[in-house]
Amino acid sequence: MRTRDGHQLQVTHGDDLAIVTSPAQPEDSPPAPPRRLLAAGLIGGLVLALLATLLLVWATAGDDEVVAKPPAQPAADQPAAQQPATPEALTVTAEAPQQIVAGSPAKFVVDWADGSGVFSGSSEDWGDGVGTSSVSQGRCPASATQEKAASGSFGVKHTWADPGTYTVVLGVTTSTCSSGAATMEDAAATLTVQVVPAG
Repeated sequence: MRTRDGHQLQVTHGDDLAIVTSPAQPEDSPPAPPRRLLAAGLIGGLVLALLATLLLVWATAGDDEVVAKPPAQPAADQPAAQQPATPEALTVTAEAPQQIVAGSPAKFVVDWADGSGVFSGSSEDWGDGVGTSSVSQGRCPASATQEKAASGSFGVKHTWADPGTYTVVLGVTTSTCSSGAATMEDAAATLTVQVVPAG
């Protein structure tokens, strides 16, 4: 039998009466708190710890947070950024006269265009063993800057002594300046001409 103050009372038959004190509760110790109070305290502590963690995360997050983002892709209807265009290469075209007669001079018209360069001369191979050239080495003074696009047209003449079929190569040379040195560029137009007998 248990008394109000937590002692056990043991009653035996006969004249013996003994009081046995529970070893788990000394007389001068306070009573154990109920289990419900312990559970509530534990849950409260967990909630406080969670709130403190959230406050710490919020307080340390600032505007200087670095977030990796994928590179922006241009919209389908938006052109990509324009890259600097590479200058067009040197091109040469030539036009032969409608009829070439042996013993008479024939005039050819040469057109050329270069995205960056200056005219440095022409060359001609007439296919009959005769060749001429006016090409000269380009010059690059210290103040030279990148040349702009250029083009031109000129005429050249040649006389074939004998009738026949000849392969004519008419060339143009331009030069550009880079780091104080001239870079030469050549291009040519190739024509096949028929030289007819005189008279």
